[in-house]
Amino acid sequence: MAGSSPISLTAALIKMASMLLTVLCPAAVLLAEHPIDVERSAAQAEYFRAMATFDKLPARKASKSSRLAAAKSAWALGLTERASKEFDQLLREPGLTLKEQGQALVARAIIEFQEDRYQVASLFAERAVKAIEAGAIRAQAYGVWGAALSRMNSWGAAEEKLRTALEEAALSDKARYHFELGNCQLRLNKLAQARSNFESIPIDDDYAPAAVRGLAQIALQSSNYSDLRFWLERGRSDFPQHFIDSWVYYALAQAAIAEKDGTKLIELSQEAANRYPPSDPWITLMQGGIEAHFWENPPGRIPKVEEGRKP
Repeated sequence: MAGSSPISLTAALIKMASMLLTVLCPAAVLLAEHPIDVERSAAQAEYFRAMATFDKLPARKASKSSRLAAAKSAWALGLTERASKEFDQLLREPGLTLKEQGQALVARAIIEFQEDRYQVASLFAERAVKAIEAGAIRAQAYGVWGAALSRMNSWGAAEEKLRTALEEAALSDKARYHFELGNCQLRLNKLAQARSNFESIPIDDDYAPAAVRGLAQIALQSSNYSDLRFWLERGRSDFPQHFIDSWVYYALAQAAIAEKDGTKLIELSQEAANRYPPSDPWITLMQGGIEAHFWENPPGRIPKVEEGRKP
């Protein structure tokens, strides 16, 4: 399948697997023609079976809860167009409970966000916020709304939405909102508030590497070089795969320049020379700063990055 994108290839494989399920288990599909079977299969993470069962249901037998289960199953399988179709159909049905309406609207907002359609995601999230009461589901709506606004560089509006999301969020969601809120506040130069949010993220959370980087950025912007060195070294030791880019070397060099640590600067220069091309913008800035430091602090210049770089 030369030229196929990973997404189209995955969708094709999912479709093939779904067809195989119907062929290999025809009796199960034919017998399970009740809406509750769709919900049961989805609850057991048997998403192919849930969708196959739903598609076998006569239209008059498809309940709102079975359609919601089918939509969630399609979403879990990466079939976002099918999931969007089912969620949209669900939203057109009369008699939805607030919980059902909220779940469908939040799901649509998240799908649009995942597809990088941030304006549309914001619209769905706004509808969800207006439709449902305060609580964990509404927190998800505020969260995706704030995240979408931040991706559109509307940092002030995003901060407002994310504050509300954090107030109403379930404990399992709080780290994500702390990170998104901290990132907005970093962009708004509200460094103390950003620091507080980043520091609220547990060190074993998935957002911890990005939070440590955020704390390093705050230290750099604040010219707090001891904290900068601390957070960068913490990141390199605890999350090495997240701290191997050229910005890390630039930031470490800024700390070493401030501390007049010439030995560290030479070490960083040589390490960077072996890792990155001299055209890398962060390496260019780093090398310029190092050379300026050694001109002002004899014994003189050190070798340029391109001179020491290995093939």
